[in-house]
Amino acid sequence: AAERVIRKEDWLMGLHPYRMFSMAYNIEGGLRLMLEHESKTGQRFDVVVVTRPDLAFYAPLSFAVRPGEVHLPASEGFDSVGRPRRGNATVFFYKNVTTGDLIPGGRTPTFNDQLMMIDRGAVGSFLSFGEALPRYIAAKVPLSPETLLYLHLVGRAGLAALTHPEWVYEIHRSGAPLIFSLADTPDINLVDRRHPAAIALRRRRPFYHAARDLRNFARGLLHRALG
Repeated sequence: AAERVIRKEDWLMGLHPYRMFSMAYNIEGGLRLMLEHESKTGQRFDVVVVTRPDLAFYAPLSFAVRPGEVHLPASEGFDSVGRPRRGNATVFFYKNVTTGDLIPGGRTPTFNDQLMMIDRGAVGSFLSFGEALPRYIAAKVPLSPETLLYLHLVGRAGLAALTHPEWVYEIHRSGAPLIFSLADTPDINLVDRRHPAAIALRRRRPFYHAARDLRNFARGLLHRALG
């Protein structure tokens, strides 16, 4: 059935085309509920956050949002030792002579489809995404959520994408632990090699940690020699 939407050889990173339609359907559905609430209560929101329901936040999302802007986090989640990751998903190169659409190459533009904050006036741009999606796919826009949203919101709607490294968050999937600490990271092996978690870690990957220990030892010798 997916072959009727786009040839499987044109998929990117194994992402099923229906995931794009599901994303557009969910975004539009949430915004329609917001509009219905506004109509019932007579109260109009000033700022709208478009996000998914399974995010865990570690900092407030506070910023003055002006018309013509879409505000995004600068990254999502943490690396293996608990540092916030750097950078959003890559937006892929695309140009179309007929429509004048251009997304620069070199994998330099980035975007985030998990958390977006906009002025109330930009809601219409999001509501039109689902209708435009089949045209984008037919025009061979690279099939990634970030690329499609970037083209629609930044390229077509003219919104300025602004990122915030202070917006620290992650996707918290069902069943994932609620608490992580030093003992859950590889750094426990550097802090306390006798800790049970460090011993278990070395047993699971003995060659990797032996090489890491050797590398750290060599760095220490080099620092002492240069110091």
